[in-house]
Amino acid sequence: MNHRLLVDTNIVIWLLSASSRISRRARHALSRSTTDVVVSTASVWEIVLKNRAGKLEFETGLEDVLDEVLYRSPWTVLPVISEHLLALATLPPIHKDPFDRMLVAQALHENLTIVTTDEDIAKYAVPTLW
Repeated sequence: MNHRLLVDTNIVIWLLSASSRISRRARHALSRSTTDVVVSTASVWEIVLKNRAGKLEFETGLEDVLDEVLYRSPWTVLPVISEHLLALATLPPIHKDPFDRMLVAQALHENLTIVTTDEDIAKYAVPTLW
């Protein structure tokens, strides 16, 4: 059985840097051969905005990171589609972060589990893993 895991933006960053901050449970789930690791274009957008605002830097540069995420990684890149926007419109106002709200909407519509450390995301009726 394939598992589809949508990774929160901080998890994308930690995966790129091979960070030890990822929990053992999440690392195990993400490394299974039957797991489809999914990265939202909303997370890629958030990475770009944080980098341009000086809040996030990469040793190799932003362009290399984008190339890695979008073209060289085995991850599935999930675009934002109109059905995600409709799901977003029905979400209760639990979380203030618009990127996290989009991840919740995408996970609900696509039947994904979100890999996240964010406790507010877990307050939605969406499966989470950490």
